[in-house]
Amino acid sequence: MKKVSKAFKEWGIKKQILVSLIACSLITLLISTLVFIGGIIRLNSAAVNMGSKIGTFARETSGKVLNDGVTTAMQRMTEERAEMMRWLITGNYVWCAELLSSEMTRILQHPEDYQLRSIPILSADNAKSKTPVLRLAQVKSVDKYAGEVALMANLQDWMKDVFMDEMGYVKGIYCYSVNGFGILCKRDYSLYVDENNNVLPFNYYERPWYKDAIASRKVVLSNVYSSVYTIGEDVISASIPYYDKDGDIAGVICVDYTLSAIQEQIERIKMKKTGFGFILNDKGYVVFSPKQEGVFSVSYNKELSKQLTDDGRNAEVEFQYRPSLLENENLELVEVVKKMLAGETGISLISIDGKNYFLSYTPIKGSEGWSFGMLLEEDDALESEISNGVFIDEITKNSVHKIQRSILFTMLTLLVILVLATLLSYKIGKKITDDFTDQLNVLTKGVNEISEGNFDKQIELRADNELKHLAECFNGMTKSLNAHISNLEQAISEKQHIETEMKVAASIQQSMLRHDFNIGRNDVEIYASMQAAKVVGGDFYGFYFIDDKRLMFSIADVSGKGVGAALFMANSKSVLKDIALKMDGDDIAAVMTEVNKKLCCGNDEAMFVTVFVALLNLETGKLVYVNGGHNPPLIYRKNEDKFKWFETEPNCVLGLMEDVLFKQQEIKVNAGDIIYLYTDGVTEAMNKDKEQYGEQRLEDCLNGLDPQKDLKSILESINLSLSAHVGDADQSDDITMLAVRFVGM
Repeated sequence: MKKVSKAFKEWGIKKQILVSLIACSLITLLISTLVFIGGIIRLNSAAVNMGSKIGTFARETSGKVLNDGVTTAMQRMTEERAEMMRWLITGNYVWCAELLSSEMTRILQHPEDYQLRSIPILSADNAKSKTPVLRLAQVKSVDKYAGEVALMANLQDWMKDVFMDEMGYVKGIYCYSVNGFGILCKRDYSLYVDENNNVLPFNYYERPWYKDAIASRKVVLSNVYSSVYTIGEDVISASIPYYDKDGDIAGVICVDYTLSAIQEQIERIKMKKTGFGFILNDKGYVVFSPKQEGVFSVSYNKELSKQLTDDGRNAEVEFQYRPSLLENENLELVEVVKKMLAGETGISLISIDGKNYFLSYTPIKGSEGWSFGMLLEEDDALESEISNGVFIDEITKNSVHKIQRSILFTMLTLLVILVLATLLSYKIGKKITDDFTDQLNVLTKGVNEISEGNFDKQIELRADNELKHLAECFNGMTKSLNAHISNLEQAISEKQHIETEMKVAASIQQSMLRHDFNIGRNDVEIYASMQAAKVVGGDFYGFYFIDDKRLMFSIADVSGKGVGAALFMANSKSVLKDIALKMDGDDIAAVMTEVNKKLCCGNDEAMFVTVFVALLNLETGKLVYVNGGHNPPLIYRKNEDKFKWFETEPNCVLGLMEDVLFKQQEIKVNAGDIIYLYTDGVTEAMNKDKEQYGEQRLEDCLNGLDPQKDLKSILESINLSLSAHVGDADQSDDITMLAVRFVGM
């Protein structure tokens, strides 16, 4: 050091200044470099730490959004499906029993309004009859009660109408008097007669459905049971008392239903990969479920059933149930079951056999303690959350890499700037170093604030250089994460709502249409089909007997799409049938007028429906019809061997204007004639060139078919013609058709 100092003193002034400047520059460069590197190390550490915190926070936040979305959608679906179950139980089972009880009560309380009618007594001779009969269950003669029997006989028409329900789920109707006899309506009574052609006695006083109805004085839904009278098919009975003119119980109405109506709907209910629905009765037994085994399989077991007999073949089988869910060893499950039986609505996370499940539940209104539940595996429910976490981790990882690359680039650039600044002067280098350090502190402070979860933080730097670009990277990343979380929540909510609404609408629409066309008559044939479009519409068809000789059939198309159209369709179909069954004579124009008034009432959405309805007399061939703004049908005349168009009056659509009168028309239909009805989804079906199928193609297609084929083959041929025309184009509307062939006597 002394030698260097001595040499320095020996140098000239110029050399000393030069060496001093170089030394100062080197010292300045070294100090500035050390400060810069220290700041870069701190910034890199803060960036990595911030990326980890942001990723964790975003993953937890978006995961909570997804989890809340799944549970909300699950609860909403549970409530919607419970409402559909309520409609099936109270709208079909309970409603039919209440309807017959009300009518029987009115007959007994106002006998002056009814004729005294006859009804055949059940015997070996009429055991194969399909019409209502009188059964002497606990008495040998009804001479003492002849007046009551003659009045009760007025109920047989109502029983036949209810028995010919569109779904085919009614298996038997019984009206048993407290005096030991009753009217039955079934397809076969041979099981009531023994091998010696004697009618078996029947002690219905001891049947649970009879005793429970008498005790409760309201509609009672029985447990699941099987009987030789239901030909081994499992059923549920809806029973309710009826009353005499003094207000005392005069007897009990009982309607047997198969389980298939509700079971079909239960089988259709699905959510994600593992979600399914089930129904719990008021005792904690699983009555309906798609599962064949496990805790939530159906609780009754046919192999463990016991036989209860009065004598010989007069028997019923009441199923032996496995222990109620209230007796399950899983205390978590028991607590949820208690809430369900208490009529509560909610969702719980429970563990069953080592797996976690979400269980949502809500009561089925009007069913006396029954509850609907949905079960979904937690892993299945959180699948989207896991995928979302991986996505956010990838975003965070890429952002951190981008930040590190920006840091490296900034480091190299600033090192060059520091070297150049040091060569110019010590002060300029110091100023640049101080300025950079200040900006670095602002950036570090901003990064730390973002890492604490403040995604709204925007880092602002005065410098217009690479550090500002780095700050913009942080700002862009926080904006992207905010937008992703917000858009994810909105998209999930909208998608789940739309999917749930469309599934409910499709289920309602399909459950309203009859698919059993075996009407048990030789004088007429009928067949119908409906192909739903991707968007749920409101087409429907219907057919039912007004009496033994008159068949009413109709086809309709509701305006609009979605759940609203499906519900308006259900209301329109129900109102039309209810009013038609009460009409006098053949005045279906009056029926349409009354239906229009009902549909206009409370129709704030201004929805409407086009309807074509017809009444065919199967003895005379007289066809009375009204066209309410619908497409005109075609009729095949056997004597002309040709389909041609109906002549129809231009009546108004239903549901828009209340004070509208409808005109009916009348034609004669001969044996072998075919009536073909359709909706505009047929004639307006378009191919990729936007060319409609049209009325002419439809007429040509019908006249090119063999009219002697069965009606199903005719409709399938029309569908093939439509498919050939449409090709690969999307179906834009429901395609609904109905055909009736008058066979004659």
